[in-house]
Amino acid sequence: DTLRILGHTLGAAGYRTLLARNAREALRKVDEEEAHLVLTDLIMPGMDGMELTRRSSAGGPRWSSC
Repeated sequence: DTLRILGHTLGAAGYRTLLARNAREALRKVDEEEAHLVLTDLIMPGMDGMELTRRSSAGGPRWSSC
């Protein structure tokens, strides 16, 4: 529900969103399209948010982490 609500809210505010139900799907999507910001849960099955951040940061210049 949180994913759907955030996607709707950000979309209504004029942001284009890519939604993913897990970290692997998120990595696949941002590999295909440019992402300026990634919001993630810290605790997820399979790959936690910290690992998602590490992998996305290692993806090259398109990615930067704060």
